[in-house]
Amino acid sequence: MPARKKVQSTRRGWRGIAILGGCLALIAGTGYWIRSSLLPRADAQTPIPTTKQAPVATVADQPPSDYSRRVVAYLYDNEPITREQFGDYLIERHTDKLDLLINKRIIDDACRLYNIEVSGGEVESALAEQLQGFAIDQNTFVNTILARYHKNIHEWKEDVIRSRLQMAKLCKSRVHISDEELRKAFEAAYGEKVECQIILWPKTKEGKEQALAEYAQIRDNAEAFDRRAKAQTVKPQLAATAGKVRPFGRYVMGDDNFDRIVFRLQPNEVSEVFETIDGPIVVKCLRHIPPDTSIRFESVRDKLTKEVEEKKIAGEMQTAFDTLKRQANPQKLLHKKNKAEDPDGLPPCDPSQRSRQIVAVYHSLAEGSNEQIPITREDFGEFLINRYGAEQIDFLINRIIIDKACQARSITVTPEEIETSLNDDLKKMGNIDLKTFEKDFLGPYNKNIYEWREDVVRPRLLMAKLCRDSVKVTDQDLQQAFEAEYGEKLEGRMILWPSDQTRYAMMQYTRIRDNPDAFNEMAQHQASSTLAAKGGKIGPFGRGSLGNKDVEDEAFKLHPGEMTTLLETPEGNVVFKLDKRYPPNKSVTLDSVREKLTREVFERKVQREMQTAFQALREKARPKVMLKDSHKPEDITATTKKLLSDAPEKPNTPPR
Repeated sequence: MPARKKVQSTRRGWRGIAILGGCLALIAGTGYWIRSSLLPRADAQTPIPTTKQAPVATVADQPPSDYSRRVVAYLYDNEPITREQFGDYLIERHTDKLDLLINKRIIDDACRLYNIEVSGGEVESALAEQLQGFAIDQNTFVNTILARYHKNIHEWKEDVIRSRLQMAKLCKSRVHISDEELRKAFEAAYGEKVECQIILWPKTKEGKEQALAEYAQIRDNAEAFDRRAKAQTVKPQLAATAGKVRPFGRYVMGDDNFDRIVFRLQPNEVSEVFETIDGPIVVKCLRHIPPDTSIRFESVRDKLTKEVEEKKIAGEMQTAFDTLKRQANPQKLLHKKNKAEDPDGLPPCDPSQRSRQIVAVYHSLAEGSNEQIPITREDFGEFLINRYGAEQIDFLINRIIIDKACQARSITVTPEEIETSLNDDLKKMGNIDLKTFEKDFLGPYNKNIYEWREDVVRPRLLMAKLCRDSVKVTDQDLQQAFEAEYGEKLEGRMILWPSDQTRYAMMQYTRIRDNPDAFNEMAQHQASSTLAAKGGKIGPFGRGSLGNKDVEDEAFKLHPGEMTTLLETPEGNVVFKLDKRYPPNKSVTLDSVREKLTREVFERKVQREMQTAFQALREKARPKVMLKDSHKPEDITATTKKLLSDAPEKPNTPPR
């Protein structure tokens, strides 16, 4: 293989591979950093051949749908929310998902050209195989792995597994396995293996200079090698294992030079500094493992053929998809909105034709066709409803409920008010800028700044205006606020046990009451992560600050070092141990801070009233959601029983 192609073949290296091929590795049991190197990028090949296909109907040719009439929810018993309303709501918030829909449409069209189908059973089987490989059940997979990437199970099945299976079938005919490839796979799996310790430096001129400068120190000093291996920064997973990787065979790395250097090393021998696609590297041989001579090549030929084929298909899929996308040459007409008044890039249209408005186009894949295939607002809306509908329908319902209540009283919020409130939020978070807020605060929740403005700031301002007239600040409110801020304060530590751990809390109470060290340990390892992070510390706080009068009353009876009994609260059972008392600030009088306290108390009461008022509005609206949750399997028995129970009784008819 020419040198250029060899470099290309290992370019995936440490960076890993795309999700389409991420689950297919040739050799099981090696570390992730090696597994990610097992799938080399396929050499460029000729585009997938295409054949003639009947022209796809344009928007004008398509019959009108019932998109604008189908109901996803009812409010006030008979006020409908349609799929079109909900689809537009989701489109404004998930414009970035248009790329995903385009990609799926391109893959679907390519599969139709070749009569390729992927059944629901194949998708479920592939998912089950993945779960078995991860050694976890579906709920754990959804709540841990998928939650980390803000994906639900429907997205995973339809946008990852199905697309991968489709591309695998498209590419299978283009993959051919040679006897030499099978022999190399056999050698990699059952031949001699080496266990190593690796140090990798950055792929820069400075990284190479640093590696050469440190080499003499680590080459002959095992402790120095270990320290440097633990301190490396290019790959944290290598630092976590002090550079140690699981044993691997020849051809696993896809780099002949790497194999040549590493497999000639003797135990405890350190290689010279040499270059890899990921940067300068030094390898220390820990041991050689002899080949497994009990396995004959012919006995595992079929297994190896399947594994090599899967690996080559995985490497081919990205190249094939890139070819399809170049042929389709998609163009997006819909643009991301940051504010409600931002244009979305689409021209104005007749409201009755809004659902047929084109948001993207791509070229037909049929050979010789110049036709452009449209993706409409309805297409995009349905795509989003299927993925996020069950999760986000309540947000739209709440918005409509609040808007309706405010419209009845002519209450509005201006864009300027929204921006002012947003800037106040940024100041409260430490004067951060908008980009930092969107990346660090909204990013982990898969939200964007448009959603924050429209779904948090805007309804918050509307509800505040709706509730202000019903909020009054009394002299008693001011006195309590003054006492909380300027009166006597307490500082101490609290331990909270969830309500279902009452018996355990009672068993632990005597131990922590009489043993300060036991109290400290329990405070640092309690169920509440917020309290545990601070060792249970709370305060200083004044009367009326905790939100639980019973706990406060007991806390203010204590002397430093004393602890309350086990106290029941809505959040669970708590104990509070007093560390310090602070005397009241007698230099401040109520009259001198009356105006400031009035503003603060008013805003706090408005916040509390907003919760009560919104709950009342929602109870009045009596929302009834008709949308099926596509993330959950349908219970056919329960659905049938419900349909039968809801059906009108038929009149008695004589038997035939």
